[in-house]
Amino acid sequence: MIIKILENRLTEAKKTAGKGFLRNLLKDTLQLLALEFIYNSRWSNLIFKGGSCLRICHGLNRLSEDLDFDYEGEFDVSVFFEDVKTHFMKDFYFPNLEFRRVKERLYFKFPVLRQLALATSSESDKLYVKIELSRAEKCNYKIEL
Repeated sequence: MIIKILENRLTEAKKTAGKGFLRNLLKDTLQLLALEFIYNSRWSNLIFKGGSCLRICHGLNRLSEDLDFDYEGEFDVSVFFEDVKTHFMKDFYFPNLEFRRVKERLYFKFPVLRQLALATSSESDKLYVKIELSRAEKCNYKIEL
């Protein structure tokens, strides 16, 4: 199912764009799918911040490599990680997902580029999505919805 979503996203863009742009388009798609899951789940209290937030929420013309979130209070990173992993592996029928956790950083590797004709045998087959979590600092900030 996730391959179909990515193929659909590429259909129009493939006619005029190069591989680099297409890979970024797919990374953007995977980030949006991760955000959709997070904000439609029990994790919706996470505070989205950083470069990807500026691009997605405020139209900044850049692609950040990761999704950055703050959390307040108690937060079980292990449970969050398992929920995101399960979402992509089972809900999107993508059992080939590779993943790794390093403290509060979650790395998801999607081996899809060759199947989508965006990588040769000598190039990496993987698109990466990194989620970075950190405890919110005590400060006066405004949460926008």
